[in-house]
This record gives sequence, C-alpha cells and structure tokens, in this order.
Amino acid sequence: MRQVVARERVDAVIDLGDLLNFGQPREGVLTGIYEGIESLGVPYIYVRGNHDAASPGDESVLRRVSRVPNVLPVEPTAGQFVRVEVNGVSVSGFNDARYYNERSADFGAAQEQLAARFRGVTEGLQPTDLVIAHQPYSARRVEAGAARLSGHMHSPLLERGHIQVSSFTGGGLVNQFRLPPLTEQARTADDEEPETAGELQGHPYSFDVLRFAEDCSIMSITRYSYRNLASGRPQYDQITVIDGRRIQPDPPEGRTCGPALGVTTRPLLASGGDPDRTAGPLATSGP
Repeated sequence: MRQVVARERVDAVIDLGDLLNFGQPREGVLTGIYEGIESLGVPYIYVRGNHDAASPGDESVLRRVSRVPNVLPVEPTAGQFVRVEVNGVSVSGFNDARYYNERSADFGAAQEQLAARFRGVTEGLQPTDLVIAHQPYSARRVEAGAARLSGHMHSPLLERGHIQVSSFTGGGLVNQFRLPPLTEQARTADDEEPETAGELQGHPYSFDVLRFAEDCSIMSITRYSYRNLASGRPQYDQITVIDGRRIQPDPPEGRTCGPALGVTTRPLLASGGDPDRTAGPLATSGP
C-alpha cells in the first residue's frame, strides 16, 4: 500500500470497512495493521464494516483504529457524523450496524434504518461529494454529490453515482493465507504454483484509484487487480481506466479543488460542538 500511495501520489485512502476478520482489535496488533496505516503518511478515511465488531454496539475496533494519528473516521461513535474534506473534496458516511458472524432473517431492514438515520441527520444539507458506507444496500439509499462508495460484496460494480469496490475481508495475515492441506488427497488437489502458494482464491486482490479534477468533478477511476501478494512481490493482472463522466455525468459548477485547501474535519451537524472546527496538521510518518 505504501508503494501505491507513493507511486500514484495518493492524497487520501478511503477504507470501506472489514479492516479485520473477527472484530477483535488484537488482530490489528498482531498483524501490524495499525502501524501500517500510520506509515502511509496520508489521511486514512475509515468506515466500519461488519467484520470490525464482535457483538451488537461493539466499538472496540473503531476506537483502536481511531487512535492511529492519520485515521479520520466518518462516524467516530454511533450517531456522531463527521464531514472530512481533502483538497476541497468532501466525504461523509456511516458505519455498518452488523457484527462478525451475526445471524438474521432480515438484514435489509437494519440497513434501511442506517440510511434513514443518515438522511435525517443530513436533511437540508448539501450532500458531500462522496458518501461512504460498508454495505451497498444502505449506500444506495442516500444522496451524494458525486458518488456513493461501498464494499462488502467482494465484487466490483460501477454505475452512475455508485462505486462498489472489491477485495477480501481483512488486511492481516489471517486473510492472506489459507491453512495447509492436511491429507495426501488434499495436498494432491492443492498443487500450487510456488509464487502464489498460500494465497486466497476466488477473485483477485484489488483496489481503485479515484482522481478528481480542479473543478472538483470525478476525472477518472483506475481499477487495479493483482496477485503474488503472499510472496511479497505483487504483480498486476489488470489495470482498467474508466472515464469519470460514467460515474458523474454532470460536473459541479463554480468550485475549485486543489492541495492548497488541505485537510479539514468538522461535525456534520453543529450540535455538540463548533461546526467550523478544523483539524490541525496530520501526524504522519515515512514509509
């Protein structure tokens, strides 16, 4: 990730949730995820996924991630929403309410409640350029100035006003390696190439790079898929560049975005604090 941030000159990273696997903060400690996030040296905008909690109302992972100096959660605790601006591009969103291994006959109702709560909080406000949520079901039920971003489905999707990203759950070693085959039959069936041995199978590792123009419109999205992560030598399988007008056909008018605007955060509503509070310089460290 540090290589991607440096090579692509990334101004901020957006994490759409499922940072971990089992909703336990110590997963990130054991695998060095928190230190890795800090080492990126850019704002890390985060929304919680269903694998980032272990029980109803559990915010232990959210609190631990928020201690990383460059992490900017859009919902630091339930019901408190933050507007983040990076170089003039605004971002808001809301956490998932689900938790690891939750069972329910109707997840849709809970997702609709999340979206309804966010709509109520933002009623009368100009939508932020990007609205981020872990689950597409709830993301599709809110408005964004440019695009809604979601994850969860482990498959990419792109359409007007919505970007669904694709990757595996969790960023640590539990995610990157499978248990070795334990029987001779399994070992025979599991004959792997040395370069990719141990990697999860099903779909490629992937990430997207979203670029904004000086008029604050989406200029392009570049979708990368890669392999050989387990061997420590990632190799790109496919790179696709998509015109931003496919996502945002109508660019905004009368706006200018750029590095001079820096990074700011403020409550999405004035209640509970000064709505004009801005963040100081981000704490960063080199790769």
